[in-house]
Amino acid sequence: MASLPHDIFSHIVEEFSPYAPEELNALKSLSLSCNDLLPLCQKVIFRRIEFNHHPPRRIAITRLDDILKESPHIASYVLFFSYSLTRPDTEDGTISIIAHILSSLDRLTGLNLHWRPSSRHFPPLLDWTSFRNDPRADEFYVAVETVLRREHLSHLNVRSIKDFPFYAFTHRSELLDVEEEDYLCIRMTIVEHATGLNTSPYANVRNYSAGRLRWPRRMMEVVLDGQVCLQSSGSAVPPFNFASAEGLVMCVTKQMHAVEAERILRCGQSIKQLSYEVACSSGLQGFGNAILAGSFRTLTTLQIILATEPVDDDPFQGFCEELNHISGRNILEYLELEVSLDLNDCPLGEHHLKRLDSAVRRTGFPCLTTFDLIFRISQRSPWDDTAGPQPTMEDLENQHLAHLGTLRAIDGLDCLLSFRKGH
Repeated sequence: MASLPHDIFSHIVEEFSPYAPEELNALKSLSLSCNDLLPLCQKVIFRRIEFNHHPPRRIAITRLDDILKESPHIASYVLFFSYSLTRPDTEDGTISIIAHILSSLDRLTGLNLHWRPSSRHFPPLLDWTSFRNDPRADEFYVAVETVLRREHLSHLNVRSIKDFPFYAFTHRSELLDVEEEDYLCIRMTIVEHATGLNTSPYANVRNYSAGRLRWPRRMMEVVLDGQVCLQSSGSAVPPFNFASAEGLVMCVTKQMHAVEAERILRCGQSIKQLSYEVACSSGLQGFGNAILAGSFRTLTTLQIILATEPVDDDPFQGFCEELNHISGRNILEYLELEVSLDLNDCPLGEHHLKRLDSAVRRTGFPCLTTFDLIFRISQRSPWDDTAGPQPTMEDLENQHLAHLGTLRAIDGLDCLLSFRKGH
């Protein structure tokens, strides 16, 4: 064993998963078989620590704390720490043990913190500032803010905690990736660290993704140091500067929320990739003008996800109208339109497809190389006795292709059409 290169053993050990009981036992056995393998196995076993389940878990937390006291070097192996905080944790002292553990993790690169109400009697959101002067939680309060300022921490995920000190994390960044799933459910990743402490009052965003369930929060325009930024009122999340943003993923589920999405589009001056989902055809209203005010000179990849409603007489009307705004003034290379339809509405009428066929022209989209048209079809229930013969996906594809002759004939353009079963 001693004659084999160290990196071979390292590669083998890295393939084990400590989350599979059999592989965890194998790692433990390997660590006891040879002194040289002990640190390799420990690095894999302790790389990711998660305490996300409901109590009882105090035994596991206490055991980890004891291990770190007995073998302090193991703390440097922990790269990711996830903890779901509950109210009983503050009452039985568990949170103080977590604080001690966090204070020793000086190589941490990722931190997950969730508030999990233990019953309906507790508020759905945790007020972080309430920990500041709470003798049961003040150690945890200090430990978390200390971790946020450490140079190695690059990934932060916070859920259901209001007034969280994001600034302690963002002030170490020059550029961020941000993902918001819902209200106060935020992931941040530092993609470019600041050379020193960043004293800017806003955070620069490279990629931004909003949740697919609902628009996460209202964002208002603020001018900071001469830069137009977007900030949510009543939140500790820092203002975001979208001027250098390259990628956006947004979901607009109600017409009133389109205003928030358009603010981001207008602030973004360098967007290259955009995914935009709307709940109905009318939800696209204003989209084209927002692109013209922002990133029409840089946008190369555009994905539109469109859910249709029974009131949509023409599912393509809104899309084609907004596409017309940017026609001739764009450098789009890839355009994807995904449309959700009920099988009752298939096949689409010839006039619907002709409108789409004429909307994409080589003169209007000189750089376009791929147009990907995807239909997601929701099928009737198999026990629907009133349903007549249902066309197959292949039948639908052939019927629709026949009405897209202009698109398919454009030189240098791949026109792709596919029918898929709905979610």
